[in-house]
Amino acid sequence: MFLLANLLTIYGYIIIARALISWINPNPYNPLIRIICAITDPVLVPLRRLLPDLGGLDISPFVALVIIWFVISLI
Repeated sequence: MFLLANLLTIYGYIIIARALISWINPNPYNPLIRIICAITDPVLVPLRRLLPDLGGLDISPFVALVIIWFVISLI
């Protein structure tokens, strides 16, 4: 349980990094950016499809973090 909670915490930090990086419009060919996108896309892309369009505001990272923190609190 401790390992799972730590992994989810690290994943949450990666999602935060992805959200912060998206504000500066990074080079999409940068290997670090590609890795972060590859790690977070399996969670964020389905959430983007489920959430309503808010005029260009992407709240999927926030929703993903809330879900992760809820799962951690259940563990």
